[in-house]
Amino acid sequence: MNLTITTLQLAICSVQSEIKKYELMTQDETATDEDLDEFGHYVLDLSRALNELGLAYDQERQPYPDFPAFELLMRKLNERESTGQATNVQDSQ
Repeated sequence: MNLTITTLQLAICSVQSEIKKYELMTQDETATDEDLDEFGHYVLDLSRALNELGLAYDQERQPYPDFPAFELLMRKLNERESTGQATNVQDSQ
């Protein structure tokens, strides 16, 4: 099964959002050591998934020059999150 470039882009945005959410949860002072360990492992799993999605995305985007490279897409997502802007996949194109 091949995923479309848009589906991959949406999945990348979702996984990146989950990573940020769980990274913030690791800073919760009320979290137990067990919770922190679980959050950290989940962030690692999500990071691996994000890398795999990135490889698939860059391969799928070759015939679509209007879509940004994975690295640029990630930079844009991080910039938007740091400024509190909503993530709109279509704006990344």
